[in-house]
Amino acid sequence: MWSNKCRGILYSLLIILIITIPINAEKIVKVYGDKMQYLESDDLLNIYGNAKVVTDDVIISGETIQALFQKGEVIEIKAMGGVTIQKGDDTYSGQELTYHIKDEKGLILDIEAQTSLEDTDELAYLSGREATYTDDLIDILDGHFTTCDLDHPHYLFKAKRIKIYPEDKIQAYHVTFWEFNGTIPLFYWPYYSKSLKDEKNKFTPSVGYSATTGWFIKTLYSFYSKDENDDKHGELYLDYYQKLGFGGGAKYFYMDEKDKQGYASIYMQQTGDNTSISYLDLEHFQTYKWENLDFSTSSNLLQSKSRNYGTNVTKLSYANGTNKASWESNFTGYDYLSSNIPSYSWKNVLSSTFKVYGVNFSGKYTLDQQLDSPDRNYWNGDVKLNSRFGIIDWTLLARKAATSSNKTTYIYTLPELELRVYYSRLTNKILRPYISPLSHIMKAGHYIQNSTETDAYKLYNKLTYQKQIKLWGPISITPRSSFTYNIYSTSDYSYNYDPSIELRISQREGLFSTIKYLYQKGDGTSPFTFDKPLVTDTQNVTASVGYTKSGFTVSSGATYNIKSRYFTILNNKAVYKVDNNTFELILPYNLQTNKFNEITAKANLKYTDFKLDLNARFDPLNMEFKELESDLDWQINEDWHIQSEIGFDPSKGFDLTDSETKATVELVRNLHCREISVNYDFVQKEIWFQYNIIAFPKEKVRIGSSPDEPIQVDLNLGGMRIGK
Repeated sequence: MWSNKCRGILYSLLIILIITIPINAEKIVKVYGDKMQYLESDDLLNIYGNAKVVTDDVIISGETIQALFQKGEVIEIKAMGGVTIQKGDDTYSGQELTYHIKDEKGLILDIEAQTSLEDTDELAYLSGREATYTDDLIDILDGHFTTCDLDHPHYLFKAKRIKIYPEDKIQAYHVTFWEFNGTIPLFYWPYYSKSLKDEKNKFTPSVGYSATTGWFIKTLYSFYSKDENDDKHGELYLDYYQKLGFGGGAKYFYMDEKDKQGYASIYMQQTGDNTSISYLDLEHFQTYKWENLDFSTSSNLLQSKSRNYGTNVTKLSYANGTNKASWESNFTGYDYLSSNIPSYSWKNVLSSTFKVYGVNFSGKYTLDQQLDSPDRNYWNGDVKLNSRFGIIDWTLLARKAATSSNKTTYIYTLPELELRVYYSRLTNKILRPYISPLSHIMKAGHYIQNSTETDAYKLYNKLTYQKQIKLWGPISITPRSSFTYNIYSTSDYSYNYDPSIELRISQREGLFSTIKYLYQKGDGTSPFTFDKPLVTDTQNVTASVGYTKSGFTVSSGATYNIKSRYFTILNNKAVYKVDNNTFELILPYNLQTNKFNEITAKANLKYTDFKLDLNARFDPLNMEFKELESDLDWQINEDWHIQSEIGFDPSKGFDLTDSETKATVELVRNLHCREISVNYDFVQKEIWFQYNIIAFPKEKVRIGSSPDEPIQVDLNLGGMRIGK
């Protein structure tokens, strides 16, 4: 046996020593330190300098740490001086910590902590007189918290008690919000909850004013529970309106990861005349999957003061590779109580696709029923077979399809055979270059049109040709042509012929241009209304020319109709781009009247912190501006930001009664960890003052005014909402 003196000398020589101490079969505690001393009589290990205790869940460090043993196991750790506790991404510190290993519970004096907030890069800073610490709860007495990282924060929440559930939420009781470096109290809440992960149990009071309801007090309590297979939560409402009276209700959500999800909601509200109305809202969604089958159904039922409404959508589908089949049923029923005229519609759709011996089969059938008006019932559908054979794609089709929006006019196709010939698929290398620009479509079908009681056969042919030919350098010529011919069993016929040739000079030394000649001729008659032939005899020449260099592009182009001797508008355009800035001028010139049409000018200026869009339209005939618009977004410096949107018709003046007039200005001031802003809408005559903490971007304090609402309040601060 060594003497106590020898033991002391040995422990004093342990520099940056690591000791692994078994606690039980499942937990290991690692101890680090510059110097360690073991007192056998007290069964106590003293650790000095860079002292640290590490478990699977937490790291505890301090200037001095004492580890108390019992029967060879550590039962208690006491850390003193600059104590820190690291758990995940969260850090807690204090002057002294007593921690019981087996109970995983401790007491921290003068605690300070920081924890990350949900969906932001911000941190919340907390402090208090003392705190009870466990792995899943920090319970602080007489504390405060803020997201301001200054030694003297601009704002803070003071609370009698703060509970921190690491990586989950913060709850506080008897909370006061202090501004101006924590010197002036502004708001008080009896309870506060801020999620660090998921929105769970949360009480939300709301206070505000509206000209319609008067002053109101609304309360929302969100409750949440979760087990291994189900996710259930809900909301409870209790409201009071000065002019209407009480209102209240509940909403319950349920979700099962495997099969179903939905909610049920009911709300009762007084109307101000000692009567009440109810709102009922139910929604349910269910899914099942079995091998290659998928089934889903979704139902919704809504009952309110003005109407009853219900829907159901059910789907059943089968999929096995390229073979697929499905059925979809969609039911909708509603009853407007004011007219007492119900309406019920039911739509069913069957569809399938599959492939057999290289032939694709597909079909679709739709039955659209208006159950309260049987005369409006309608069905349509088609059956199609198609495949490829060498250079030919063939399709056989039978179909009924509507040709009018009210579905009273429709066409039966019984049947139609289509052949598409692609000569580019030819394998003959000698013949292919000459014939590949050609393609050919042939159709033969039997058609019945109900509106004209026409029953006839039709033979359709269309031959097309297109080929680009390089002439020299940037110059190319492209001839195009198509010829369409229809013959009907009623002795009607029609044709259309439209050859064209285009000469193009691709960009060379900044210059580019095109000239195109198009001849189009069509004539004939058809017994059907759905394929009226194009009757025309036109010859057009279209030309355009442009030049581009160093970000500057100018172009001009127009079309001349040789038959009518009529010019279209000559479109002249100039664009200049430098860095991220664009300037554009469009000058349409009417060659018939030798006058300019409305001129459009645009400017888009973009710098690091500055963006300005300007748009203007000018009428040179009457020498007046028709439209002026500007959008400004300017981050003046780190503290000031201004946004504005203005648009109006200068010929009418700045007329605020004109629906096309818009004018809003917003000035934002950054106050380190908070922002304040003033927004004014000149058209709506609304002004809003807004305050928000940057760490809570979706939660703001807004106070405003408009002609219809002298006072509007919308308070939602740091998770504590006090208005809608």
